[in-house]
Amino acid sequence: MKVIVIGLGCAGSAVAATLAKRGCQVIGLEQFEIGHDKGSSAHQSRAFRMAYAEHEGYVPLLKRARECWMELNKSVDDQIFFETGGLYISNKTSGLVQDSIASADAHDVPYELLTAAELRTRYPIFAVPDDTIAMFEPLAGMIVPERAIDRYIAIAREHGAELLEHVKVLSWKETSSGVVVETDQGTIEGDKLVLCKGAWTSEIPTRASRQVLTWWTPKTNLHDTSQLPVWSIEMGGDVWLYGFPTTANIPGPAGLKVAKHFPEETIDPDDEVAKEVREGDEETVRSYVEEWLPEVAGSCTTMHTCMYGNSDDGHFRIGLLPEHNRVCVIAGLSGHGFKFQPVLGEIGADLVLEGNTDFDISFLGLK
Repeated sequence: MKVIVIGLGCAGSAVAATLAKRGCQVIGLEQFEIGHDKGSSAHQSRAFRMAYAEHEGYVPLLKRARECWMELNKSVDDQIFFETGGLYISNKTSGLVQDSIASADAHDVPYELLTAAELRTRYPIFAVPDDTIAMFEPLAGMIVPERAIDRYIAIAREHGAELLEHVKVLSWKETSSGVVVETDQGTIEGDKLVLCKGAWTSEIPTRASRQVLTWWTPKTNLHDTSQLPVWSIEMGGDVWLYGFPTTANIPGPAGLKVAKHFPEETIDPDDEVAKEVREGDEETVRSYVEEWLPEVAGSCTTMHTCMYGNSDDGHFRIGLLPEHNRVCVIAGLSGHGFKFQPVLGEIGADLVLEGNTDFDISFLGLK
């Protein structure tokens, strides 16, 4: 079977690798260079957690993803997944910790609860009010997205996939016998098509939003992977502040990475000016950093932007495109998809080859 995969970022690289390993002839198309930083899959680190506040249905997918991350680590010299643990902070009645507890209890994910006093003692980098509760998940961690994509691209090519860069897709259509993709470099025909276009998805309702990432020079030395886990703080109003410990083993900006998880300004994904760092971007994060991590709020040394490809409710959209049984879509990852990369590859391959999957994705269907 010949399968065309459009987009070779988080989902597309894993789908291409999994299909190639299963014996398919794979043609992958990337509009930029493979591993580019124009979308949602760059800039040093992504969080991994299994106690999942968003929906407990994600947890079985995450358990499988974690198995794959651990196996993937064994196949590379440069570590992809770092098991740092994860720390989730909110007040006692807010959703982040309470919903994370519920999903962990439902699926036997280990965790520990901390009072505000215990949190301050164990992780003095945080300044929290007395009504704070925290949850520590020991099996959580961080992923280096560039290394993950590189590895899946390598696996795909090792199994015969043809992966093409700087190819812009102009249109596609399904025929009675297959699919036809028109590009700026010619026509490509295949049996099946997988759309992994991220923020550029147009076949189903999604929107691209601009996100600001910051790196800070901390005032203390309590911030490397031996002293600080991956962390998230629920700020209220659907805003989370999140960040990562520092490590000398990951290339990229120096300092403590901090960002705000919030579906902010909608942009055209092709508008490069909209993605530039602007005056005022630092202040959108600094006010939260000064309140919750005062020992970090020194110099902001680096800023980048990335994009989310958002669904209307924050849940992924995965499935066969309605009225197009030869076309599979993985989209709407909404800023929390990278941790699922390996299992997205398996689900995409299942849908292409079998038309369904043993993973329960009923809550992630196309709408």
